[in-house]
Amino acid sequence: MQGYVDAQLYDARGLRDEDFLALKQEQGGQAVLDLLQNELKLEQHVHGKNLVHDNFAGWIFHEVLGGPNPASPFEEGGSNSAYLSFINLSVRDNEPYYTEQFGNGDYTNNNYHQFNDTANGSSGSKLFKDHYIVTPEVFLDPDGRQGMIYRTQWLWTPSEGVSSNIRSISIVWQEDQTKTGTGYGSSRQIACRIRLKDAGGTPVIINKTTNQVLLVEYNFKLVSV
Repeated sequence: MQGYVDAQLYDARGLRDEDFLALKQEQGGQAVLDLLQNELKLEQHVHGKNLVHDNFAGWIFHEVLGGPNPASPFEEGGSNSAYLSFINLSVRDNEPYYTEQFGNGDYTNNNYHQFNDTANGSSGSKLFKDHYIVTPEVFLDPDGRQGMIYRTQWLWTPSEGVSSNIRSISIVWQEDQTKTGTGYGSSRQIACRIRLKDAGGTPVIINKTTNQVLLVEYNFKLVSV
């Protein structure tokens, strides 16, 4: 399994949240993407592979093949849980590692924006299931191997995700895949992460202001051995 992150920061050209939301409602998410790519200035582009952590293998063995429970807390939630539950803009600065964990405990008092090391505690996260800008795609691995790729995209509008310290992008497992608040179903744990870097491999920081929009695409590839 492999993950790939593509983050594009655009000058919003004075447009407000309402403008992007109205365009999506009236003409669809593709119209928003066309606006970004054809009319707005791209100010920063960061992309690269993210590390899928070790608990994915145990989680999918249990959920799909009926194997034994994975490590805690990944055994919680059953069919309601999701390894790819939400994406979070993060200040975490170190290199990701295979056994990395930094989740919130069971029934945390924090909402999903406040996941550990978030860059914005009020609008730093987006759900996989509900918050995409265009309908996610699933397609066969173009390299010819037996496998599939899942691709989705999210947009942080001018008032969302504002931070001068976005260093990583995290993918988070959650006990209830669409949970945004607190209480039952809000057990969360890191699932995948990328430390953002330039083309030469030097760590970079995204500084998103209220005058910018941030488009993030995530690809998750699962291939046969």
